[in-house]
Amino acid sequence: MNIPDTDEDLLAINTEKLDSILEDRDEAINNQTVPELIPDKRDHSSKPVSLTDRLYSSTAYDRILAVFSTDPVLSDQELNKVGRRARKIPVYLGISIGMITGVMRAFVSYDEFLRANKYTIFANHKMATRHSLDHCILRGIIFGISVGSKVTLLTGGYYTLPLLFSAVQGKTSYWEHAAGWGITSSLYCLNRGFKRMLIAGMIGSVPGLLTGVLSMLACRMSNSTFEELYAKHLNETQKI
Repeated sequence: MNIPDTDEDLLAINTEKLDSILEDRDEAINNQTVPELIPDKRDHSSKPVSLTDRLYSSTAYDRILAVFSTDPVLSDQELNKVGRRARKIPVYLGISIGMITGVMRAFVSYDEFLRANKYTIFANHKMATRHSLDHCILRGIIFGISVGSKVTLLTGGYYTLPLLFSAVQGKTSYWEHAAGWGITSSLYCLNRGFKRMLIAGMIGSVPGLLTGVLSMLACRMSNSTFEELYAKHLNETQKI
C-alpha cells in the first residue's frame, strides 16, 4: 500500500485551493451565512437549574411524590417524614383502637350471651362453649373492624387530607383543614342521606377552619410551612 507523501496527494487538491476552501469556511462561520454552522446559543443543558426555577416549575404530582414517596433515599428528609407520619398514623391508630374495642366488645357479647341463654339447654357443655365463642368472637370482630375503619377515616381526613391539599397547591393555607374536615364529616354520614351529609360537612368545616388558621400561624412561626419544607427537599435532592 502506497502512502501519499504530501497533503496535495492525500486530499487530491493543491495547497492554494485548500487554503481558499478554509477561508470560505471561516467567512461563512463569521458571517453566519450557513445555518448548519451557526452555534446553538439556546442550548442551556450545561447550565444548572436554580432552586427557584425548580420550585416554581414543579407540578402537583412532583410535590405529592415528595411527601408520600416510600423511596428510602428520601427517608431522612423532613418533608418525607411528615408524609410518612400522615400516612401511618391513621392506619396504626385505626388498627390499635379497633383491636382494643373489638376485645372489649367480645367480653360484653359474652355476658349478653350468658344472660340471653340463661335458661337455654344445650346438648352438652362443649356445644354451649362453641355457641358462646362463636357469638362473642363474631360480634367482637365486626365491631372492631367497624370502629377501626371509622377511626382511620376520621384521622386520615382530619390529618392526612389537609397535607394532601397543601401538596396539590404547593403551599400552606387556612382552608385546607376546613375542606378536609368538612369532606370527612360528610363522608362519615354517607349512609344517612344527602341532607345530613351536607349538615355534617358544614359543621365539620367550622372547627376545621379554626384549626387551619392556628396551624398556618404555627407553621409560619416555626418556619415549617409546606413551601419551606419543599424548598429544603429540592435543595437536598439537588445535592444527591
